[in-house]
Amino acid sequence: MSHLRGLDKWIEEFSVPSLDPVALENELYLELKQLDDEEQDKLMLLSNPTMNASGFVQATTKKKRKTFGNFTQPVYETKEPTYVTDFYKFQKAETKQKQMEEIRKQFEEDKSKIQKLQQSRMFKPF
Repeated sequence: MSHLRGLDKWIEEFSVPSLDPVALENELYLELKQLDDEEQDKLMLLSNPTMNASGFVQATTKKKRKTFGNFTQPVYETKEPTYVTDFYKFQKAETKQKQMEEIRKQFEEDKSKIQKLQQSRMFKPF
């Protein structure tokens, strides 16, 4: 046991590095080397196709061809801007009221047509 206490003990513990920089560097080097080896193994597996369980080798392309030259540009449809005509609440109420008036007017016209057909005895609903 150390004879130091309090602030002196704390200074002693934290002044001595707990990690050796050389050992840390070696450990980091080994980890990076292991990652590189794993990546190379993956690339080897992708470049050398192996047979699957049914005995077939999957055909893959090595390169994707980039085509340059005369190709048409896609045509994008432009949308016309829509404008809000009923922005305020009272405007919405007015448009609803106008629509109801139009519907009522159409209903009355249809009603009068039916009455005229009934009077002329040409009315056959079914």
